[in-house]
Amino acid sequence: LYGNDAWCRIRGLSIEQIRESEKQLEGLALIEKSVYQRDIASQVKDIYKKGGALFFPEVETRENVPDAAQWVSLYFYGIVKESGEVESVVTLTQDITIRKEREGELQALISLSSALRSAVTRADMQPIILEQLQSLLHVDGAGIVLRDPANYDALLGTGIGEWSDWDDGTSQPADKGIAGEILKTAQPYISQDVHTDPHLWGNYVGRIKALAAVPL
Repeated sequence: LYGNDAWCRIRGLSIEQIRESEKQLEGLALIEKSVYQRDIASQVKDIYKKGGALFFPEVETRENVPDAAQWVSLYFYGIVKESGEVESVVTLTQDITIRKEREGELQALISLSSALRSAVTRADMQPIILEQLQSLLHVDGAGIVLRDPANYDALLGTGIGEWSDWDDGTSQPADKGIAGEILKTAQPYISQDVHTDPHLWGNYVGRIKALAAVPL
């Protein structure tokens, strides 16, 4: 098994780690036990048996390895001896993760634009934006916190999912909580354990364990 530095970066492993994983999987990892080649195994096997060429423009890797590519294109071709036996198979792999992410972002913008056509007021827009955001990011809850039009020193929230009860009219002081901190600093905020976060105020997070928020 041989691979250049670019291929190792795509896999998120060193060549030694890749070889060791292949050895532990008894040589089957490239096809039957490979996370991202499993779905195309029967077609790839034909290349190993008969030679020829095969191209897959988009394959989701589903690799659980930090920094590994999430989407790749794959091109296989077999090198055949004069006897007709396949001597080796060359695989050309291209990381297309960034392109797929951009396509997903563009599709989300198109979906949001289409959904917002039915909205008349800002109140109509908020749940539509939150639904699209929740779908795009695959999160358990999404919310928007704004100043109360009737009380500049208070904040009101609108939420969906785990935060759907934000719509009950409950407010919080504008200088308290995570929302208050974001309002004061005008900086994005990430909390890996929101229930022990020093800026948490009240009981608005439900069962959410981590959150990310940005000022608008």
